[in-house]
Amino acid sequence: MIIGYKKDLDGVLRAAVALKKNPDATMVCGANARELKQKLAMYHGEIVLNVDEVVKDVPFHAKAELWVRFPSCSPMQRGLSLGSYLTYALRNDQCIPDELVRLIARYYPNFMAILAHKDATAKKYFRLQRETCGELERLKAYCRFRATGDMLYVEVNPKHDIKDLFMEWAMRRNGDRIIVVRCHAEYYILNARALGYRAEIANVTKEEAERLLGDIPDTDSEIWDTFYDSQNVENRRNKRYAKGRLPEKYSYISPEIRKERKKIEHGIQPDKLDDFFRQ
Repeated sequence: MIIGYKKDLDGVLRAAVALKKNPDATMVCGANARELKQKLAMYHGEIVLNVDEVVKDVPFHAKAELWVRFPSCSPMQRGLSLGSYLTYALRNDQCIPDELVRLIARYYPNFMAILAHKDATAKKYFRLQRETCGELERLKAYCRFRATGDMLYVEVNPKHDIKDLFMEWAMRRNGDRIIVVRCHAEYYILNARALGYRAEIANVTKEEAERLLGDIPDTDSEIWDTFYDSQNVENRRNKRYAKGRLPEKYSYISPEIRKERKKIEHGIQPDKLDDFFRQ
């Protein structure tokens, strides 16, 4: 039997229940409905079912426990719930959905026991979940929105599948401004309904983004960099602490983070306050 499921929270929970009922089944995951349909079409002469046909709904007890915070004294686990654990683990680029489904199936019906991560697989996905959360938090903290007329522009390059979470946060933060986001080679317009688009987030071409923005602005933080650099005292720099707060492995996220890492590694240029006023 072939059972197909989508790579989302509801999909993996249903798939885990289905696998528990049919341990010999082959699980097939698709990032979305279209991809899943294409993958299932490759299995000729087999019994092919969508997980919705096998498990009509996620068990009530699992839904009830999904967002209950796991009781723990550890700062690393404080506020953690099964829902957030699975959501962020699924978004990590190292996630293997079938492996995660088998992990959940092993603990069924006591899903919450996964958060105790007493086996190697549970520990692995706890680490992946933390990596994804960490990248999202650093993205929020260090990206810089550049003003261009009445619009804002920002460049981000997340490793994990968190661009939609970042864009939702950006819209909440700037609900009254049109925002153009460049994510890798793709461009998005946020709060797009104000411009006549059908959705609040619109995926557009580079040409359309440039038409809206005019010339895509360079970073406009130079003047403030000069001010802050002029106020820093070199012999008070805590390079070790700075490296811990902004590790080199996160320098890919945005141009601003790469710039901050360069300051950490090579020091701060000797600006004076007069340089700030001259600008």
